[in-house]
Amino acid sequence: MSAVIHPRTYTASEVLNQRQSELDELFTVLPTVSAKSVQGHYPGRLFAILGLGMLPRFVASGFYRLMGAPILNPWRGKSFSNGAGANNWFGVKGLAFGRYTVSNGVSEVDGLPALMLNYDVPENLALLRRIRGEARQLSDGVVLGRMNWKTRAGLYRVLYFTLRKGD
Repeated sequence: MSAVIHPRTYTASEVLNQRQSELDELFTVLPTVSAKSVQGHYPGRLFAILGLGMLPRFVASGFYRLMGAPILNPWRGKSFSNGAGANNWFGVKGLAFGRYTVSNGVSEVDGLPALMLNYDVPENLALLRRIRGEARQLSDGVVLGRMNWKTRAGLYRVLYFTLRKGD
């Protein structure tokens, strides 16, 4: 039986306990985010990383909580500006790597509307250009996103992340 509950009862920290399959199910019922509404810096958190689903839930959850510590995880979130964005690293203002375009579109995974983050831009290394991000609204000011890896055979879910509107 699935552990997914109504999406409006989730907090950003509660999704840390979910498996990728549970998050996939949750993601399908979340409303999309308008590309025009995401502007500025959004601190983030990574979790539900591919391959770690075999760990007991409490171990995986503890690992993701540790990954929230700045010393262990250099990724700090994402920044958005006028239809484009970049990942923020090491908490250094202006240090961005992994750029993407931002638009509203249809998910290649579930066929539903989503905020699309397309890393296939000239500024990125060829390796990064295979990343396709999707995001939907988890709660007020919090976005649930997933990172997909595009191959000839299709898309593979690599991880999930949350973004919280920053200052």
